[in-house]
Amino acid sequence: MINALIEQNMEDMNVSCEPRWIKLAYLAIVSATLFALMIATATACPSGEAEVGHSQEHTMIATATPEPATPVPVDITSTCPSCVQVRKHVQKTLPGTTIGEIRKSPAMKGIYEIQMGKTIAYTNKEGRLFIVGHMYDPAHSRDLTAARLADLNRVQWKDLPLKDAIVSGPKDGLKLAIFTDPECPFCRRLETMLKGMKGLRIYTFLFPLESIHPQALAMSQSIWCAKDQQKAMLSIMLDGKTLPAGTCDTTVINRNIQLGRRLGINGTPGLISRAGLTQAGAPQSPQALRTWLARK
Repeated sequence: MINALIEQNMEDMNVSCEPRWIKLAYLAIVSATLFALMIATATACPSGEAEVGHSQEHTMIATATPEPATPVPVDITSTCPSCVQVRKHVQKTLPGTTIGEIRKSPAMKGIYEIQMGKTIAYTNKEGRLFIVGHMYDPAHSRDLTAARLADLNRVQWKDLPLKDAIVSGPKDGLKLAIFTDPECPFCRRLETMLKGMKGLRIYTFLFPLESIHPQALAMSQSIWCAKDQQKAMLSIMLDGKTLPAGTCDTTVINRNIQLGRRLGINGTPGLISRAGLTQAGAPQSPQALRTWLARK
């Protein structure tokens, strides 16, 4: 799995115009991240094939490379004066590299944060030396770079095709979109937690991962074709029931799969908040979920 991902990242980087040193640094980060994930407790089912010999309960997240986003033009006149100078230095050091937003790092004095596509790098005011990796705040157990990337790569809620989702909860509840696989054990844990929570308006997009869950597509079809879709989903996921095969139009499931890929959903459950933040895996507690949903 690791080799396949590294090869995929190498293929993706071959079409990039970024300097080779950034590509190699990025590859090293990917390898290190995967190693860390292999020894951590998983909270999501992967979107790729599971390794032989691993149980579903301990399958790690396989981070797929999402489709590249169209670069957004940046108005450098609206940034801080020193950021404008840093941009000039960086463009001189790395000609041909697409540079997005540049800002002063809120966590480290004298360091500037640079957006390069879906990657963040750090440099000083001379813009000659770069750090490509994640900045951590161990005192608060926070990955600052991951949080920043989540802000930069927000999903526009209005762009979600909510008609393709199973809807539950009060209309005035906190809005939450979930990409779920009915055979995924982590999705089932999340549903168990959600069952005891109130005040949530949930939009569930069926997102079967056939490569590791061979029954997920059939389950999803049964759920979508049921008269009460939410009840059918919970009876399968929480009660282990088997429902009649779906006989209605289930092309919506394929649309959900394509949508998830476009949004960079790498596994299940994949969460999207009303503010457009994304999260891979189930939160640790109801309070953690509410705190995350409340973020603007």
